[in-house]
Amino acid sequence: MNQEIEREIDIKDAFFYLLYHWRSFLIAGLLGLLLLAGFKYLSFDATPVSEVSEEQEAYDREVKVYELNKENYDAQAELYQKQLMDLQAYLEASVLMQIDPMQEHYASAELYIEVPVEELEKIPESANLEITDQVIGAYDNFIAKGIDLTDIADKHNVKESYLKELISVDANYTANMINMEVIAPDKELALEVYNEVIRQAKAQTTQITENIRVHEIAVINEITGVRADSDLMDQIKGVNNQINSLQSSLTGVMTSIENLEEPKELEQAVVATHVSKKDLVKFGLIGLILGVFVLAAIYACIYLFSGVLATESELKDVFGCFPLGTFAPKYKKQGFLDKWLYKLAGVERRPDDMIANRIAQNITSLAKEGQTILLTGTVSDEMLADTLSILKDKVSNVNLTVSGCFTEDASAIGMIMQADSVIVVESRRVSKFAQVQKLLETIVNMDKPLMGYIMY
Repeated sequence: MNQEIEREIDIKDAFFYLLYHWRSFLIAGLLGLLLLAGFKYLSFDATPVSEVSEEQEAYDREVKVYELNKENYDAQAELYQKQLMDLQAYLEASVLMQIDPMQEHYASAELYIEVPVEELEKIPESANLEITDQVIGAYDNFIAKGIDLTDIADKHNVKESYLKELISVDANYTANMINMEVIAPDKELALEVYNEVIRQAKAQTTQITENIRVHEIAVINEITGVRADSDLMDQIKGVNNQINSLQSSLTGVMTSIENLEEPKELEQAVVATHVSKKDLVKFGLIGLILGVFVLAAIYACIYLFSGVLATESELKDVFGCFPLGTFAPKYKKQGFLDKWLYKLAGVERRPDDMIANRIAQNITSLAKEGQTILLTGTVSDEMLADTLSILKDKVSNVNLTVSGCFTEDASAIGMIMQADSVIVVESRRVSKFAQVQKLLETIVNMDKPLMGYIMY
């Protein structure tokens, strides 16, 4: 590995790196606009003399039409923006939307309802099935609409309605059964909601007996597990498609607003040289473009010459290292446009605990029982210690240790000598490429196998 590595620029990452600084571009463009338009304005002396046009009545009609159209467009834009914000908030807060369709946890059961024979004999034979159906319908309606999940919702700090989305119920009147199922991002939440539904359903027996008929209820075929859910995947895609459709509609309305021309003011006679509005707009646009272009060039130079790891896949693409897992980046600014850009860039927004579980599974499958695995990297000692703290309780049958970067700290060399394998921990847009290359070369030279890397 002791050779000069040729790196390829990730065009997509570079493009979104520039877009993430849209606030800076907006400020730079406004400054350029103000400076150049202000310079143009101060370079001329204007002395306008107003003259009332005879076409005042026609001008007033044009103004009314313009104002009416603008009001309609503004109302549409406000509606689309609200719908977008509501959908985006649902996508982020809904427990259902956080489920990985390929790793869906579920807990299900069948509730068998039976009216005793002696009870059926008390009513006409033609009404037997109707009475049983009424009992089944009562349980079906209660599970679908009457379950109280307030305590669980408060415990997990989510809306109760988001938990009720996880419950599905289907009454089978032919078989005298109710099929009930709960899905969730993890097994613990699935069982927690499932047990509460079963408990409350059984608690309804007395009331349903008093209101309808004596009956017996039995919970059978209880199943828990993990599966792939194509219907949930389609549902998540549907929400995302709605967001994209609303965004397109909003863009169309905003374009219509931009293209809406305000009626030109009545011409005024001008004595003396003056700068026209057209000239001010032209110079302002030139200043806007120049300001954005200059700042874009500066950011592009920073991206090209900073010498840091740009993407989570760069170690895989350049050195062939195996990615054990990638934590979502921690962005300081999280406005609506920022979140939309992160979504377009494909930034994964899964919880750290879920990512840590994946990393632990990869380590367990790759390591042999009893091996000593060393966590090291060019990141800070605190980040390495945090990584160890996250993983140590999730990885079994192996011994995880941690040391600082042994290319910088000679005292850490003894740690790698005792290790059976090495995991490198690095951070996007922080870890220096040259330092990481040196670290990987040292691992190879010391004849230690590299299991893979973890990226923050």
